[in-house]
Amino acid sequence: MSSIIVNLAKAAVLLLGVPVVGLVAYDTFAIRPHLAQIEGLLAGADPQDASPPRMIRDLIDANAVSPGPYATRLVTSRIYSGLSQGQWHVRNTLWQILLPMHLGKPKMYGLYATLSYNGTDHGLTSFAS
Repeated sequence: MSSIIVNLAKAAVLLLGVPVVGLVAYDTFAIRPHLAQIEGLLAGADPQDASPPRMIRDLIDANAVSPGPYATRLVTSRIYSGLSQGQWHVRNTLWQILLPMHLGKPKMYGLYATLSYNGTDHGLTSFAS
């Protein structure tokens, strides 16, 4: 009976540990090297885009519930090009999990507002002008 419990514990550790180790490894090699570039996008953006006011954040939430998926898609399209459809979906899914952990929701709103295409260029502030 105790060998069954030991084997179940090993299986549980294996089933939980392998994905966590994989995410940490992917984060280390694929996302962390680009964080400075992403922070640079926000630093060089219009201040109202980089940190949108509460009313704009409410409008973003009304449009997209959360800024994370769209902002992540905008970031990955700037960093990676020439990916197959399958590669793009896997990479985008992993970035949607890991990028908000590094930046937090306020900076995700900033990426959404800064990188959104407005018909002529990028940024919600230039669209309002």
